[in-house]
Amino acid sequence: MDKSWMNQRRTSSAYFEGVEEFLDFAFANASVDGEIICPCNVCGNSIWVSRIGARGHLICNGFIKGYTKWVAHGEVKSSAAPLSRAHVALDVIDDMRGLLHDRFHMSSDEVLELYLAGDKRISEELRILARGPNEVVTRYKGFIINGFRFHIKELEQNRKTQNSGLVVNAMTPSFSSARDDNPILGDLTYYGVLEEIIELQYSGSKRVVLFRSNWVSKGSRKKEDENGFTLLNFKRLTRHKEPFVLASQVQQVFYTEDVGGWHVVIKTTARDAFDMNAVASEDDVETYLQSEPCNAQEHDRDEDVSWVREGVQGTIINMN
Repeated sequence: MDKSWMNQRRTSSAYFEGVEEFLDFAFANASVDGEIICPCNVCGNSIWVSRIGARGHLICNGFIKGYTKWVAHGEVKSSAAPLSRAHVALDVIDDMRGLLHDRFHMSSDEVLELYLAGDKRISEELRILARGPNEVVTRYKGFIINGFRFHIKELEQNRKTQNSGLVVNAMTPSFSSARDDNPILGDLTYYGVLEEIIELQYSGSKRVVLFRSNWVSKGSRKKEDENGFTLLNFKRLTRHKEPFVLASQVQQVFYTEDVGGWHVVIKTTARDAFDMNAVASEDDVETYLQSEPCNAQEHDRDEDVSWVREGVQGTIINMN
């Protein structure tokens, strides 16, 4: 497909005709409910617009610089690399659908039938989430949320600081045996190391940030020492079947090395955190998903971390 028109002046007839070609292609291959994500230089493939809106944006603002492969609008590249990226995106979308199902007890398709039928329980925010995210995601190496600064593990390889420890408290069904058909719900604490941060983008400028980790919750990889400290073993940890969690659910911990490949968990508190006794409504989708986290940003600065155990009586040694 000839795309030389993308380099022409936006007032030229060649550019106008090229925009119409793009719109024909995009709406034939990547439209949802009569809208596409807008690839103009301002929207940056993050806002859903109609055909008229997309045309106006592309003529006034131009395309994203370098967007000559329309991967977010149905065009598949010929190289093998984008295929692995597509598979990753599908895994993320499946996990997001699972999160929605666990929270609202409905599949994405059920949410959209109900919405079209005028069911008042289905808010506009929930409908947008049920439609699914854009195919293009944003990755970060660092993120600030809930008063914590997080870095992915890869970023810490040559550093003395640590900001990749995660802890999540979840309500999880458990069984007494393989034959048990009556699960019991109970709180379970999951510990992990941050491997990836991605931001899903939805229509209406909605964003949801997910953290990926391989998790340890119980079994032979977790134990307590005689002082009551939790110890974890991350050696040869296999991929968890549900590796993604909402960033808004996560708290931070630090890990200090112990003997035999074990790590001691050191809990911490959020910076400038104040308990205002605020209670969020469970029906508030925006609050639950924290789709626009307060002060969330990419961050890449070193921070000092205390590596000293607290709460344990010290031992005095005479060096003479």
